[in-house]
Amino acid sequence: MSQNLELAIVIPVYNEAECIEEVIKSWGNFIKEFLQHQNFKIILINDGSKDSTPEILNKLSIELDYLVVIHQDNAGHGNAVLNGYNSAVTYNPNWVFQVDSDNQFVPEDFPKLWNCRSTSNFILGNREKRYDDFNRLIITRIVRLLNLVLFRVYIIDSNIPYRLIKGNYLSKLLKVLP
Repeated sequence: MSQNLELAIVIPVYNEAECIEEVIKSWGNFIKEFLQHQNFKIILINDGSKDSTPEILNKLSIELDYLVVIHQDNAGHGNAVLNGYNSAVTYNPNWVFQVDSDNQFVPEDFPKLWNCRSTSNFILGNREKRYDDFNRLIITRIVRLLNLVLFRVYIIDSNIPYRLIKGNYLSKLLKVLP
């Protein structure tokens, strides 16, 4: 399966029937134009969606040559991300980008990360405004405090699903992650 991609985009998906087609097409159209038609893939990991998401993804995977759809039993967001990363590195991408499927992120912000790629092997974005429930916002604040106290590092949102990672660096990380 080894191709040389400039970018592999990993998107974990769970019950996003209302917005998933818009998310995929907006990211695909933007990246195609932004990378000036360089080789890229969008890899969607359907984490056991119970709505019509699987059918929508199957239809789109036939229409869009850049789309790879992987269906798995529901195992949680982290598992879906990890499976997406493992799939992405099989394409030998220069870069792997992760974004969530809930349409909280716009493709037009992607160049902010992309233009910083020479500064680090792993770049995190951050959300100026989060559209999550109260519990998630509290957890984020607790994790931020723990990072500061334990590691003396201030990270606005360490669980941000807006990550750009050098492909060969991610390959090395995946070998040591439990």
